[in-house]
Amino acid sequence: MAEILLFCDRNKAKTSIMYNTNLNYSQLQTHLSYLTCLGMLKHEKGRYLTTEKGYRFLELFAQLQDILRNELT
Repeated sequence: MAEILLFCDRNKAKTSIMYNTNLNYSQLQTHLSYLTCLGMLKHEKGRYLTTEKGYRFLELFAQLQDILRNELT
């Protein structure tokens, strides 16, 4: 999901997202629907764009990765 949000920093078409995230169509549909329902992605005119809430998720995700990385070293 984070990869989708990162990729959609600018308006992206579904096909472009699918190829760049290496998801099949079914997986992509599930993730796009979920992220859109949560308000992390905005869907307009067949394109997807990360919202402020999506960017906040990415910030927290990066912090969590840092914490986990520091715990392993």
